Amino acid sequence: FLPAIEAGIRCGAILTTHEYAAPTMYLWWAQGLPESYDHPPVPAYPDRGPLIGRYRFLYRDILIPRGLAIPLVISEAGIDGGAGAGQRPGYGGQGWLGFREYWSNELGIADPVEFYVQQLAWYDSLLRQDSYVIGATIFNISGGSSWETFEASSIVPRLTEYARGLR
Repeated sequence: FLPAIEAGIRCGAILTTHEYAAPTMYLWWAQGLPESYDHPPVPAYPDRGPLIGRYRFLYRDILIPRGLAIPLVISEAGIDGGAGAGQRPGYGGQGWLGFREYWSNELGIADPVEFYVQQLAWYDSLLRQDSYVIGATIFNISGGSSWETFEASSIVPRLTEYARGLR
């Protein structure tokens, strides 16, 4: 893997990954990585989690110490019920729209659009702390009926307000 990163840096490449969590983007924040594929567990850190911010395990523990901070794009991010499925609270929603009822009933959230925007703003604040992160894209806008619970076009006006407020 490291030789591929070295070659990518020489060629001006970027690394991409996906980051999802559910029922909120905060799920398991500040928890470590469990044992998997015969690798020992990774301890918890206050600045990352096994679902959101997990790129920091790779960068801060492996790439940066070796001088290999290849530019990073999170090419898909957001709420996805497949993340942590079978181990997380909540129920079988898919995209953020599938968790509105859970957010209302279990978390007392009255405005799901605002709640999702708050989560994305929090995520953005994390990404902006890391100079190697170019950015992230939210999944999904106009993806058709098979992705309807991920449909994010309704949050674009609020995200625009958020971005303008960063100036």
